[in-house]
Amino acid sequence: ADLAKKHALVFIIQDPIVEHIQSSIITGSSHFINSIWPEVKWVFPVDGDEFWYAHTKLSEIIKKIPNKVDILSTVSVTYHPTDDFYNFSDSQKFYEKFHYRENKIPPNFMMKIATRSIPDIIIEQGNHSAHTPNKRVLNFAPAYLYGLEMRTYPLRSVEQVKRKYTNGYKANLLAKEKGIFGPEMGTHWDSFLIEVNEKGAEQAATDRFKAFFINPAQAIDDPLPIKEALKLFEEIIKN
Repeated sequence: ADLAKKHALVFIIQDPIVEHIQSSIITGSSHFINSIWPEVKWVFPVDGDEFWYAHTKLSEIIKKIPNKVDILSTVSVTYHPTDDFYNFSDSQKFYEKFHYRENKIPPNFMMKIATRSIPDIIIEQGNHSAHTPNKRVLNFAPAYLYGLEMRTYPLRSVEQVKRKYTNGYKANLLAKEKGIFGPEMGTHWDSFLIEVNEKGAEQAATDRFKAFFINPAQAIDDPLPIKEALKLFEEIIKN
């Protein structure tokens, strides 16, 4: 609320459609941004569990990106719960409970992207890539070259897992019924529905969350420095 009142113009767009049409939504948002703020240079599409992390000031990073670069790509580093998860209270923030990340890139990883604000760009499903209708070549560069990376927290509690996957398989089913997706899409949602039918939503979610735990010996203790960011934000608001 303070951000909206004092430091930014915030648009909240309601999305009542229960379908996995993320590409259309994010692409539409990008075009909307380009139409009302033509001076905006970069768009950073994110899911609710993702955080772009800048090693220095974002404004300084953007200045260093060559004009020929259209897309920044990054590996999304995933954080997992460990056995100490149950030592935290429910009221504690996720970034206090999750401080261990994977120490290697999984074999099935997919890149995430940020894009220049391009009027005709189409951001693909999952924010993994982009193209233009006329197939103009878009130049990619690794985000880490300029001090940018992404951190993600996909599974944060049994209740959140249940909510996430229940909404996911419902949207996936509707998208397939309407021919938006082929049968090969969204298999992680399909598999959860099978598990729900076998053992119920609560047990299916519990099993998924437990399977997501990681051994600290096979991970890196590297917490998201979000407390420092929140402290800085509070100082900005006060001033």
